[in-house]
Amino acid sequence: MRLPQRGATLFASGRLQLPEFGTAKMAGLLSSVLFCLCGLLVTGLAPLIPAGPHVHPLGLVAVGLIAALSGIVIGALPWERWERSSSLWLIPLALALISLHNLFAGDNGLRYDVFFFVVYVWIGLMHPSGTALKSAPLLVIAYLGPGFVVHDLGTLAGGLSYALPVCLLVGECASLVASRLLATEAAVRGSERRLRALVEKSSDVISVLDADAIIRWDSPSIRDVFGYDTTERIGTDGLGYVHPDDLATARQTLASLHAPDAIATVEVRVRHANGAWRWCEARVRNLMHDPAVNGLVVNYTDVTERHHAEGVRRQLAAIVASSSDAILGEDLDGTVLSWNGAAERMYGYTAAEMVGSDIRRLVPDERLDERDELMRRAREGERLPPIETQRKRRDGTLVDVSLSLSPILDGNGKVAAFAAIARDVTEQTRARQALADSEASFRLLFAANPQPMWVYDLSTLEFLEVNEAAVRHYGYSREQFLGLLITDIRPGEDVAPLLDGLAGGSAGRSETDSWRHLLADGRIIDVEITSHRLEFAGHDAVLVAIKDVTDRNALDAQLRHQAFHDSLTGLSNRALFHDRVEHALGRRLGAGSSVVLLLDLDRFKLVNDSLGHAVGDEMLVEVARRLEDAVRLGDTVARLGGDEFAILLEDCPEGRAEQQAARLLPALSTPMVIGGQQVTGTASIGIAVATHGITAGDLLRNADVAMYRAKAVGGGRYEVFQPAMYAAALRQMELSAALRHALDGDQFILHYQPIVSLGDGDVVGVEALLRWSHPELGLLDPAEFIPVAEDSGLIVAIGAWVLREACTTVGHWNPGGSLNVNLSGRQLADPNIVEQVRDALAASGLAPQRLTLEITESVLMHDSEANMRRLVRLRELGVRLAIDDFGIGYSSLAYLRAFPVDELKIDKSFIAAIPQDDDALAVVQTILQLARSLGLRVVAEGVETAAQYLALRALGTDLVQGFYLARPGLWADALDAARGPRSWHLVSQLPVVSR
Repeated sequence: MRLPQRGATLFASGRLQLPEFGTAKMAGLLSSVLFCLCGLLVTGLAPLIPAGPHVHPLGLVAVGLIAALSGIVIGALPWERWERSSSLWLIPLALALISLHNLFAGDNGLRYDVFFFVVYVWIGLMHPSGTALKSAPLLVIAYLGPGFVVHDLGTLAGGLSYALPVCLLVGECASLVASRLLATEAAVRGSERRLRALVEKSSDVISVLDADAIIRWDSPSIRDVFGYDTTERIGTDGLGYVHPDDLATARQTLASLHAPDAIATVEVRVRHANGAWRWCEARVRNLMHDPAVNGLVVNYTDVTERHHAEGVRRQLAAIVASSSDAILGEDLDGTVLSWNGAAERMYGYTAAEMVGSDIRRLVPDERLDERDELMRRAREGERLPPIETQRKRRDGTLVDVSLSLSPILDGNGKVAAFAAIARDVTEQTRARQALADSEASFRLLFAANPQPMWVYDLSTLEFLEVNEAAVRHYGYSREQFLGLLITDIRPGEDVAPLLDGLAGGSAGRSETDSWRHLLADGRIIDVEITSHRLEFAGHDAVLVAIKDVTDRNALDAQLRHQAFHDSLTGLSNRALFHDRVEHALGRRLGAGSSVVLLLDLDRFKLVNDSLGHAVGDEMLVEVARRLEDAVRLGDTVARLGGDEFAILLEDCPEGRAEQQAARLLPALSTPMVIGGQQVTGTASIGIAVATHGITAGDLLRNADVAMYRAKAVGGGRYEVFQPAMYAAALRQMELSAALRHALDGDQFILHYQPIVSLGDGDVVGVEALLRWSHPELGLLDPAEFIPVAEDSGLIVAIGAWVLREACTTVGHWNPGGSLNVNLSGRQLADPNIVEQVRDALAASGLAPQRLTLEITESVLMHDSEANMRRLVRLRELGVRLAIDDFGIGYSSLAYLRAFPVDELKIDKSFIAAIPQDDDALAVVQTILQLARSLGLRVVAEGVETAAQYLALRALGTDLVQGFYLARPGLWADALDAARGPRSWHLVSQLPVVSR
């Protein structure tokens, strides 16, 4: 589009810009040209003037040169700083030069009049009307002045008689023409300013596209509507801002505009600068034939709010249509205006039968007065609470309904109609009646039950009723019970947990809870209570049944102690110790680690054989006592069997564990007096420090290995476990060799898992997942061999194979379908990674924008500068980048802004917890908001249930993948999932309930 230009027109050749007509700059420029031309003319004609008594050729040449030099000086002056009237001082200079010319020429001739004519044309064009008349005296002086020298006043006066009126007439006419030209130019500039103001202030966005849909111009209103700067989109593809689902419609619209001035209108979604999509009505006009535009003019009108409103109206209409309640409208006279499907099912009348008929046909005769009173109150604008009444079906039977009647107001605030909502409460009415009938039976069963029972008020915690069994068992009289609170029969330390549980909503749950109760004589008993929430005598109450389990708990405690403790020493046994180690490994409270010390008495068999087993048992008891005295409070000492003991040190640095072992050795070697005999013993101690991911069994095994090492070197000492590196290295070499053979022997295969759009349920892409088809072990998951491949460096070659294979397989699939491939840290560190990706794309024909490389957060943060360079080069290929397992690593906004990523894949640990876990739901929502603010696409991994699918859809997630949609499988299985019915999306047709 050609826009109005400020100032004069540009010369096409030299791009020279002239000043506006009528300005001081223009007056100075024209003056310079006229002075130079007249000076050169005089200089050139001076030698041709015939000789005469007053002719001086050299003087004429000097006058011409003065005029030409004056023109040069005038042109160099800063006229743009001055007013136009400043050029008036040139008039005396011009007339003085003309007088000098005629003085040296000696007479009046054609040149003489022509010079005056030129001067007055210049005066008229450059200055307002009347300037020529004001300069007339100077004209007379210039005309007659030379006469006093050449003594030819008669001739000069005769010339003046016609020259003066002609010059004045010419000057005024030129001034009139110049004034009209200036007025016209001012009008044009005003029109241009109005046009520019209309374009700048328009609420619509105007864009100009060339024949290839490249944006050439955007109106200023684009800042307010789409958030872009006016030059930000210039030179980019206009269709690149259209939603992918609307691209086909947009292209079809542009293709239809063949004829000049052809106009088409289409509604599409256009991307806002913040990444959101705005619905717009685009009116396109073909002005390619207009040289001032030479393009397609597009007017965008933002209709997002209208679309949202229409969606709300459709949703409300759908809610009314699908409601299980009868919803109908009626006018002030009781004529039915609308009738939904639930009303048809409830009353038996179709909409065709009821619309236009009187609503009274549904009202039983005995309730007509009630209905008229309701209508009267509703006509007065009163919003009535729901009432329970009866209505008559088509077959004459009555239905109990809960009826809500609301007035509908017109534009003046007057009641114009009514909306009536009726809900079938027949079953509720019957239930209330049945409840009333059963209340008497309940009271009888409650009173006669041999199990203690009571009812208390949930708000005041006061006893409302107790049965006879409770009075007998607890020792309080009925009057005492009814004067107590339920907190009064609890030990003091149990009151706070009870109140916390009630505040958390535990009251009235049907499951059994264990508590302690206080009897009237002060004894405390253990009880199991089963409670049920109910309405009792108008109170929100809880019915409680009590079972005294004091004796059973005492027996259970005794049995549990025997099951988890050594019968000889009273220490924890192997089972309890193993459980304590597992719990310690799960806690990891401080900076230290869990440490296990395994002790075995040296030469204990000799004590048993020489002194007897009784002495041996006493020695074991004494060893247990000394061990308990030597450890910290909270550490666990156990007897694992025979003469083998173990100690668990929680949150203990390795150095401190060695100090503890060093203290134990002299404590155990101190002589013991047993059975009147002195016994001396030593012990071998193995120390095992817990590492990340170690199990309780592994920790005990490591301690056992260290203990046997201590025995092997002589006993009476301790050893710290060191891993057997040779065995681990040997194992890794074997697996590495198998991996290399697997790559050469085509044992690797790829599975593909579909990626689904939550907007429409379509499969928009797949993720390639590596599997190892081991000839002996079967199909192996990547977690079993990828770490070995990483350590050995084989992951680079394996990753290159995955890229080539996946790109070749997916290359000829749906042109819009994307391919996701995982990229390991070793691959990204490989200097040839960019060439590998480029070669894979070239060999397969897969478009770069269809390939997404997934990288974990830890990979990004390792050697970030080198990674950044490689990621930028990958992006230059057109490949998309995604962060895998997002949310469990660094999750730093700084690196999200720094690295050129396009997509976030939310870790499945968060998805697994929704929608039940509010914290996980909040994390997912925060990630979505962060992604939208950065213009990133979001994929939710690990979707395994319909509830998760609906929750993610309600949050506005872009894409999902997981077992709920499809399990990873061979390429044919992925194609079947993409082409088959979108069974997973059927759940999305249900109304979404936002949290």
